[in-house]
Amino acid sequence: MRDGDDYVLNGSKYWITNSGVSETYTVFASTNPRRAVTASLVSWWRRAGCRVSQSTRTNSDYGVAHGEVVFNDLRVPASHRIGAEGDGFKIAMHTLDRSRPTIGAQAVGIAQASMTTRVST
Repeated sequence: MRDGDDYVLNGSKYWITNSGVSETYTVFASTNPRRAVTASLVSWWRRAGCRVSQSTRTNSDYGVAHGEVVFNDLRVPASHRIGAEGDGFKIAMHTLDRSRPTIGAQAVGIAQASMTTRVST
């Protein structure tokens, strides 16, 4: 929701990669009743209005934490917006198009590690 020169974020998102580790997040949020999405850069997440849950680790992502980020009336300056208001979906899809090959490479690496790593019981 826009409030003057700020956006006010409320809500939560699960399975955030590196939650609790990263100090800056790219957040995609609905900014109007028609559900247009806007991208913003949110930094200094340890401030009032933003909470990160306990991180969980998965067997497939060694060394990568996942958790929940919760926003409660977090004010983000409009100057932190990425692109134009309402262009968040296009920005997200463009980013995914560029990152998909690295996801395939990560899957190959995980598969190789699972075949060569001995698990002690």
